[in-house]
Amino acid sequence: MYTSEEVCGLQLQLKTCIEMGLQCVEAERLKRPTIAEVVSRLNKLDAMIQKISPSLLPPKLPVVPASARGQVRS
Repeated sequence: MYTSEEVCGLQLQLKTCIEMGLQCVEAERLKRPTIAEVVSRLNKLDAMIQKISPSLLPPKLPVVPASARGQVRS
């Protein structure tokens, strides 16, 4: 069961993602958001959700440096 704060957070996430998805398929290219705008909006949403209900956020994954990518660990 979700708290009312968690429900608000989930609704905000859903609404934002639907709005962005609709903007991304806009027929006129100039009306579509740039990748930078999408990332910025998602980061703002993440920060907002963290304030409302941190339990809704997935755990942070470790960042793998580019120099270590593709290396096989034994």
